Amino acid sequence: MKYFLLFLFLFIAATSFAQKIKDESATEKFVLKLHENKFRWMVNKQLDSLNAILDDRVQYIHSNGWVQNKKEVSDDLRTGKLIMNSVKVTEAAARVYKGFVIVNGKGNFNVVVNGTAVMIQLLNRQTGTTDKGQTKNDRRIRENLALLAQAYLQSGKLDDAREVFIKLTNNLANPAQPDDFA
Repeated sequence: MKYFLLFLFLFIAATSFAQKIKDESATEKFVLKLHENKFRWMVNKQLDSLNAILDDRVQYIHSNGWVQNKKEVSDDLRTGKLIMNSVKVTEAAARVYKGFVIVNGKGNFNVVVNGTAVMIQLLNRQTGTTDKGQTKNDRRIRENLALLAQAYLQSGKLDDAREVFIKLTNNLANPAQPDDFA
């Protein structure tokens, strides 16, 4: 009986550890996709999508000491003070910790700042929360996740679509209540 209980305990521990690794891998994969999308949205001036994922307290601290908040980044992209012609992510790694995630990356940036063209390779670090129900943009994020899952599905990436759909259903605050409940 002791051996059976020991075997059962080890089996449960191993499967829960394997599930945790799979969940983190799915989260890391999602965050890295979001990391690349953020730059694409900046290049294409898709400011609604960009603003939906950025926290109101975000700060962009540039290598020359220039600091921008969310509104300033959005305004500068909209007015042309900052033009992002292209961003090519050359390296990126995400690490998930309890409640937050860190993305370290490197990329080639082709931008225009105040009329001056700049091509530069930059390192970047981003942090974000993985806590559920902590943002006013939850509905918008779920809508974006649903669109991402549908895009994966339409492009034949069934495993990626399944992971996003599972993430959507596992993170509902109240599955019985629709997003537009007033």
